Amino acid sequence: MASSFPGSIDNFTDPLSNSALSSPSHSGQHSDLNDAVEKIETYMGLVKVDSTTFANSANPFINGCFTSLYDHYRILVSVATSINNTDVRLRVRSGTNTTQSGTIYDRFGFTFGTSIANSTSTGLTSAILLTGYSGNDVSNAVIDFFNPNKTTYKNMMIQGWNANSGQLYFFNNRLSSLTQMTGLELIADAGTMTGTIRVYGYRN
Repeated sequence: MASSFPGSIDNFTDPLSNSALSSPSHSGQHSDLNDAVEKIETYMGLVKVDSTTFANSANPFINGCFTSLYDHYRILVSVATSINNTDVRLRVRSGTNTTQSGTIYDRFGFTFGTSIANSTSTGLTSAILLTGYSGNDVSNAVIDFFNPNKTTYKNMMIQGWNANSGQLYFFNNRLSSLTQMTGLELIADAGTMTGTIRVYGYRN
């Protein structure tokens, strides 16, 4: 039987240890399995593309994670800095390892402190404020990156916790560049960083 995924979960017939090759059909089982795997690869949604774990790194990075295979990506960052009360910023890369450090990053969004929310907007800067570290409170960020590998302007939606400022972030960042981006890196305002970066592609 052909795979019915994602409309329903398949229920294939399992052969027994004494089953003949024709009951169930051996070739039919291979065909069913191939069909099911193709359906999974097509409909599985988020696909892990790349990841890195780093310790005491000045600028952890991943190259080649953004390709034409996926239009949009989700990036999970968890980071601590060697110097307390330090902000962490993000830059993208193009080609094999060219860091985009020009003033192409523009931000607008909201920060939530102890009791109020403030809107925040910046002009074009050389990096995106991502998160911040303070004490034992490891900082995290979730980034949805739209069209990094296209020759159009790009957008990043960032949700994160900045332990340094004690604020939650909800930012929309525009990258005013037509360059096809292929990777990313982190930059700490001081010291080194320890943590993880995980990159997932959204299935088209």
